[in-house]
Amino acid sequence: MIDSKVLAIPRRPPIISPVSRTGLIRCLSCLLVAGWLIIQAHGGVVLAQAAQSDQAPLYLQPVIDGRSVNGFLPVTAESGGLLIKSSDMEKLGISSRIGKPAGPGYRLVPTSGQASAAINMADQTVVFHIPQALILPNITNLGAGSAIQAPQSNATGAYFNYNLGVTTPFSNGNGQSVASLLGNVNSVLFSPWGMLLSQTGIQLPAIPGSDQPAVSRLSTTYEYDDVTVPRAVRLGDIITTPPGWARSNLMGGFQIASDYSLLQPQTTIFPTPQIGSNLSVPSAVSLLVNNSRAYNGNLEAGPYALVGIPVLTGLNSITVQTRSPSGQVTSQSVPFYVSPTMLKAGLFTYEASLGYLRQNYGTLQDGYSNPATDDTLNYGISDDYTGTLHMEASATLALLGATLETSGLFGDLSVSTAGSIHKGALGTLVSVNYTRTGNTLSLAAGATVAGPGYYDLAAENGAPFPRLNWYVSTGLSLPFHIGTLSAAYTEQISTPTAYTPTTDYNAGRYSLYNQQQTGLAGNSRFLILTYSRTFLSDWSLNVSAFAGQSETNSETSNSNGINLSLNFPLGHTPRGSLTFGAGSNMGPQYGQVFSALPSTQYGYGGQVQNQFGNNGSSYGLFQANTHVADFATTLSRFDNQESGQLIANGTIAAFDGLHFSSPTRSAFAVVDVGFPNVPVSLSNQPVAKTGKNGKVFVPGLTSNYPNLVSIDPADLPLSANIKTSSITVVPPLYGGVVARFPSKPITDVLIRITNADGSVPAAGSLIYLTGSDQPATVVGYDGEAMITNAPKQLTGYVVSAKGKCALSARLSVTTAHYLKGQSVKCVP
Repeated sequence: MIDSKVLAIPRRPPIISPVSRTGLIRCLSCLLVAGWLIIQAHGGVVLAQAAQSDQAPLYLQPVIDGRSVNGFLPVTAESGGLLIKSSDMEKLGISSRIGKPAGPGYRLVPTSGQASAAINMADQTVVFHIPQALILPNITNLGAGSAIQAPQSNATGAYFNYNLGVTTPFSNGNGQSVASLLGNVNSVLFSPWGMLLSQTGIQLPAIPGSDQPAVSRLSTTYEYDDVTVPRAVRLGDIITTPPGWARSNLMGGFQIASDYSLLQPQTTIFPTPQIGSNLSVPSAVSLLVNNSRAYNGNLEAGPYALVGIPVLTGLNSITVQTRSPSGQVTSQSVPFYVSPTMLKAGLFTYEASLGYLRQNYGTLQDGYSNPATDDTLNYGISDDYTGTLHMEASATLALLGATLETSGLFGDLSVSTAGSIHKGALGTLVSVNYTRTGNTLSLAAGATVAGPGYYDLAAENGAPFPRLNWYVSTGLSLPFHIGTLSAAYTEQISTPTAYTPTTDYNAGRYSLYNQQQTGLAGNSRFLILTYSRTFLSDWSLNVSAFAGQSETNSETSNSNGINLSLNFPLGHTPRGSLTFGAGSNMGPQYGQVFSALPSTQYGYGGQVQNQFGNNGSSYGLFQANTHVADFATTLSRFDNQESGQLIANGTIAAFDGLHFSSPTRSAFAVVDVGFPNVPVSLSNQPVAKTGKNGKVFVPGLTSNYPNLVSIDPADLPLSANIKTSSITVVPPLYGGVVARFPSKPITDVLIRITNADGSVPAAGSLIYLTGSDQPATVVGYDGEAMITNAPKQLTGYVVSAKGKCALSARLSVTTAHYLKGQSVKCVP
């Protein structure tokens, strides 16, 4: 893209010696005069007075390199050139670098030279001669339709998401059975001042001797979002999201972060391609991304640029095709690699967390320990490089790390290093990771090496950092569509540990982590090979073989085996599967699975599974996804143990009424049509029908993003007068919005007027309603008249050639029918 930045002439600051006030004023005056003379002598900047010329501007039609441009351009002839606004030139596609600065917002363009403009009074035009490098491209932004939109709702509401299951063992080998309730409830209170979120775990009755309480508070967080920045402020239980080489921490405290994924999901923050060229004549331009059409339009002659091109993660193929008026077609293809962890040039994201580390999450020993901070800053150095800084600190720990990431056709490569000081001991970390995703070949490899003294907040909280962690994986699409082959190997070597029991910070309980441990618990290595193929359009074969080894408290265990499954259709929706498995810890296992689960948001279905072998099992599931909740019931058998389970998963919301619904995750809408039994669609997909009150609760909306809610006017009664059939709503994060279709019921009534003698008024007679001096309507043939927006009590009079008569009647006004015929007498 041509840089249109105005280059300023630097000025040397004057050196002023101590003088009197009068002398200082004189010196300043001399300097101003001298500066003016120097600028004039060197042909530099024209003073702002030039832009304030007494001459009236001429409004001329622009001609750029022989091409006429519609409209008129104000031009003022001055000594040495033409005075033109910089913004006007940029609107014409001309860089404002041509000519010389001539006051705020103006340029003095010479009348001759390589970049010039001259007036042709005979044609009433201003003719520009501009080098190609100074012609601004015609920019077409393919992502312009996804502008940032703030949530539309500022209402207050609450809802509960629940996922509860009642399990009843029918027998456990001893003939005993104890029913239990397991699950969690997520509560949300949202308002214009933010949202309060709480998560509760339930296990009833509590298992004797278990560390799991019957009811546990899992998290409580207050959050306030500013979508336009974007910025999220959280207070309470928070989780950190550090770079890949570091580890997340659960804390209780304060967090501020720029969360684009939740607050601006429509914003693309990673670099995207910009495709441009120069058209000698107006042409039709088409853009294909991975063989799918992304743009098709007509562009004028001159340079152009397509920006905001939609791309996928990994290697993309981008093709630009142009067709001239003569039919000549040119095509150019370029590859472009996309890494979602890169940032656009100049963009930065951040997360700063301060609080107390949380230990023993969800157990009886749950509590908060050492005060700490966990902070991350990411910055797009350029479209090719992204840098990251990460810091962790506590009373006994200081950690600082950095990452440099680069991306291109070779793939994505990141190099990280970190150092820590823990109780005076130094430690270092080095991490290198490489990824390349392609349609034919994908590669990934990485290694993280930590020195013996390396420590982080998770290690300080009882989980030592592994000494070595490395992996390598590859995926290959085999030729002739015979399948996909992949392999992966990973190995981890843990840090030796030797802890003695210590008490939690500010608590009188022993930490679960800080028990006596020795050896290399946690060492592991694992290899997995997979092959998959799809054939006959909807049959699939999957084979996986694995081998691994792990060490726990100086004990080594091996695990290897093979799994095979063949999946096939059983009609339109039902599917079947045959499975086989064998390994070091089990004998051969044979199984069959038959499923017909709901293919849409609402529906019914089930699944049956049976397995033979050393550990035989059977499993049956019936699932019903309804507008009230999602229900499932299961019957299972494993060896000699049998049990049944009933699961309910849904939402109870108090917002513009009380609603029971299938589960909602991010946001929802209450759609108010005003009429019952009207189908409602979300993103052109039918999702629900309105109830008796004309409303319906629609879960599954995307927060902070335009969601299209629509209805079909053909589904409305004849009395409906809907102004629009679609509404775009933007709900807040974890909140709701009312999508109300503006409507006005039609109460038009067709009446038949008769006189006292049984005759009907002449056609064309005027009808006046009480309270108005203007006729409401006219009498048609056979005395019929249409009363628009008729009141239930009709009073008025009819004026005809025979005179005037009064109307008074109780009308059968209803919104269930468009017309309601009724006879009304008109009496003198």
